[in-house]
Amino acid sequence: MIKLAEIVKEYRDRVYKQYGFFLKEEHISAMNAILRCRTIENGEMLYSCPDCGEKKWIPHSCGNRNCPQCQNDITTAWLDKQRNKLLPTKYFMVTFTIPHLLRDTAKLHKKLFYNLMFTASSKAMKEVASKKRYLGGEIGMTGVLHTNSRKLDYHPHLHYVVPSGGIVYGKKTWKNKKSSYLMPAKPLSMLFRGKLIALMKENKIPLPIGLYEKDWVIDITYVGKGDPALQYLSRYIYRGVISEKRIIKNENGFVTFSYTESKSKKVKTRTLPGQQFLFLILTHVLPKGFRRCRDYGFLHGNRGKTLRLIQLICKVRLQDRLEKKEKPQCKCSHCKKPMILTLVKVFRTLSLVPSRASPC
Repeated sequence: MIKLAEIVKEYRDRVYKQYGFFLKEEHISAMNAILRCRTIENGEMLYSCPDCGEKKWIPHSCGNRNCPQCQNDITTAWLDKQRNKLLPTKYFMVTFTIPHLLRDTAKLHKKLFYNLMFTASSKAMKEVASKKRYLGGEIGMTGVLHTNSRKLDYHPHLHYVVPSGGIVYGKKTWKNKKSSYLMPAKPLSMLFRGKLIALMKENKIPLPIGLYEKDWVIDITYVGKGDPALQYLSRYIYRGVISEKRIIKNENGFVTFSYTESKSKKVKTRTLPGQQFLFLILTHVLPKGFRRCRDYGFLHGNRGKTLRLIQLICKVRLQDRLEKKEKPQCKCSHCKKPMILTLVKVFRTLSLVPSRASPC
């Protein structure tokens, strides 16, 4: 398996030379973090066995959300938290996409534009759901931003996992939709377009010519109980845009990776010059401090009382807190007993530490 760190190390100088004008602080930070991840340059932890005295040095992970080796624990914690909010009702995946004309605009104003996409889409869904002929109540939804297509091209879009029910306005009652139909896509699309364009004008973002004539595609898909949709989203929240298993070959300055075509479901490959492939990965690095995943309506973090009321109405077994899962223990290679963390070394060159006695 080819490591992304190997790709970064080999092609970063070419990226600086060819795409240096487009690189920002978050891109450089991501490359540096990936290079240092799980190396002694990133610091180390010393584990000792209390029984046999065996010692083991383990390098720190970088913790960067663009690194394919990190964030496993955070992803699991997020998935467990979202599962604790699931209700006994049907669930839908609502996907908001923007026209091709807007992609360059989104690249130039990433943080602002992504925030506007969240604002426009969430308000559009709330407005459509509030109409009595569709629901007549307040819905809850969990949204996640994706910026890439299956081929890793720049394609910002939002996925929302939405339960088919809501709190009726003015009453403490839950209205559950029994049909496999959430809301119409066409009115939702037009409303999303109107709200996003209005927000762009308000924030003085230039509008491309012909934007009003383009259809804004919104897909609403029934996904059953919701857990499969959450598992799908969890793969992309705290990790980079590509798994290292998909990087097939790195030869003669070209990188080949695999992807699954959305229509045919067939696995295909794509080959790019190494610096172009690395820059393509960097294109999907999110601005510093940007939240990729957001909850709205009765699923929002400050609506815990409302969610607990809905769970009581729906006869869901309440859990005041999530059960904390213990992290896997570091075990001694000789006696198989749990080892104890005895020393943390942040930077090898700046810390005074004992020599590596009895390395594992």
